Amino acid sequence: MLWVRGLEWTFCIFCANEKRDTPLILVTGALGDERAAECIREGIADYILKDRLERLPIAILRALENKRLRDERQEAEALLRAARQSFGPWLRQFPQPLLSNRALDVVM
Repeated sequence: MLWVRGLEWTFCIFCANEKRDTPLILVTGALGDERAAECIREGIADYILKDRLERLPIAILRALENKRLRDERQEAEALLRAARQSFGPWLRQFPQPLLSNRALDVVM
């Protein structure tokens, strides 16, 4: 069995997940402020100290909500890119904008 320190093990798993779409929460006995900041910069969703495990359910819910929002944003961006590809050439053939602020003011 391979033994590595906890933080090294976490980064091994994290790096194996190339898309980094699985939120990871680091549970540790002690983590200095600088090391915690490094983990967050590297993409760890949150960290919990072992003596404060009551925070774990909240951290899990927050990490899952952030992932859901990130997935929704990526899906919306993909739809926008597809719409631009589909309608972009068609819209560029018009010399004037189809809608302007002035036209919207009249309609409203």
